[in-house]
Amino acid sequence: MRMSFIPGDLYLTEETSGFFTVTFQGAIVLKSKTKKMAIAKYDAIRNELQVQFPARDVTPEEKKELLRKASLDSMVPHNSLRSELKKKPGRTRTFGD
Repeated sequence: MRMSFIPGDLYLTEETSGFFTVTFQGAIVLKSKTKKMAIAKYDAIRNELQVQFPARDVTPEEKKELLRKASLDSMVPHNSLRSELKKKPGRTRTFGD
């Protein structure tokens, strides 16, 4: 499991040893065996950081550009519903050789 709040450099990671680690700006804030306690600490710090780093609204021009990029990325080079002509193997008049 990995949760992050990138503007505040806040991360919650689950290590292979089973510990949950909350790091803030590179320093370990909490290392716990319980997932519930780690998520509570992460949420508390994130709520404080969301006041400092509020979410920015997307302008209509940015929305249009994002939609345009998404539609271009989703286009496929062929139409799978259209039946395509199968290529037939070439014919030769030689027999055996």
